[in-house]
Amino acid sequence: MMNFSALARQLNAAQRKGAKLVIISWCSKTSTPEFNMMVELAKRDWLAEHLPSVEWDEINVVPYGTNKAEVCGADCEDFFLFDDEEHNRDEWEELDGLAFNPSDITEILKRFNRGK
Repeated sequence: MMNFSALARQLNAAQRKGAKLVIISWCSKTSTPEFNMMVELAKRDWLAEHLPSVEWDEINVVPYGTNKAEVCGADCEDFFLFDDEEHNRDEWEELDGLAFNPSDITEILKRFNRGK
């Protein structure tokens, strides 16, 4: 686990530096539209509980397997992706974006916020 207060401070600092904070999360692999709606509500509730001071620019909960790069609607090179699935990181990097394992988020945000 991580210190969510520290993460929130880093996310808010990144946003003050001009970063857009976007969540792109998949629904379940096999589900119904009703279940997907429940998953989205649960994910939004989790974010509100654990990162209440973060004002997300966008929260996108999309069908399983959706190409996350396409959801952004912009060049991936303008975005960082933190994703636990290597396949998603590989797709992102194929479009010249920077993609990282979520375990690296604290260090990457520290570097971004320092301008490095």
